[in-house]
Amino acid sequence: MRMKIRSLSFPGPFWDGSLARNPGGSISLTDRLIRKMVWYAVKFRNRTYVAYEKALTHILPGKPLRILVEEYPDWQRQIRRGFRSTPHELVFGPISEGSRAEFDVVMPIQIQELMRAHQWPEFLKANPIPIPSEECISLCDDKFKFGQTLIKTGFGEYIPMMTQDGELKPPYILKKRIGYWGKDCWVVRTRKEEWIASDKRNDPAFYRQRIVPGPVEFATHILFEKGRIVKALNIKYKFGKDIPIKGQDKPLYTVIHRCPYLDLFGKILRSIDFQGICCVNYKVERGNPYILEINPRIGGSLTPFFFSFMRHLNVG
Repeated sequence: MRMKIRSLSFPGPFWDGSLARNPGGSISLTDRLIRKMVWYAVKFRNRTYVAYEKALTHILPGKPLRILVEEYPDWQRQIRRGFRSTPHELVFGPISEGSRAEFDVVMPIQIQELMRAHQWPEFLKANPIPIPSEECISLCDDKFKFGQTLIKTGFGEYIPMMTQDGELKPPYILKKRIGYWGKDCWVVRTRKEEWIASDKRNDPAFYRQRIVPGPVEFATHILFEKGRIVKALNIKYKFGKDIPIKGQDKPLYTVIHRCPYLDLFGKILRSIDFQGICCVNYKVERGNPYILEINPRIGGSLTPFFFSFMRHLNVG
């Protein structure tokens, strides 16, 4: 299959196609070949997973499902593409108390919709994808409170040092306690930058956290029910810089990757009595996983693969 270089999303003179227009670019032929091989390896692995999972939907079809997903324009195209060629019927629209009577599976996406679902006890009982408790949603949504809770419950070795009023020398990450997709998040490298950001540094809505360096970050998507992992899918993000902020910095690529920490994640989710779908964001330093946050909802990198979770639902 032939692919135009300009269609690739990697930054730099090769990945954006400018090298094809400017043969005198600075990247060596060897580097170009290596990057091209990486690109095709990434595409092959992701497409192989999709092909395998879609084949299983036909070999082990079960019940074709009518699925309602909260209307969220940023993710609709990816989710729809994933469900293509499956026996399921996918609908995007508003979620209400009566949605479960019309659809087999209902998937809220945003935090406010997950919280709103707790107004409907019958909906909560009937939906095959569990909705996290209000306490779990609030805990995970507040990244500082979540980290402090894990430290107190014996998981401190997996949380990068964090503080609101203690001493933490630059460089560090300055984050808002409740934020989304890298918004309200800055890298503070020097004392001067720290002084410039002093208003946020002293704001109780923000906190500081030690930087876990490295261009690789992971997002493990987990369906957790009755104290066990029912389905998990790990996505590796590779960035072009050593201190990326996911959401602000575009990755070079994302690829399905093995996760060796599922037992640990299961213990953590059991410790907070979590039920439902979540996304564990973490980095690895010297062989130790450091959890940056756990989002109590579906994560963006799961969207093209969300269809593969349907096979693991207990639908009556």
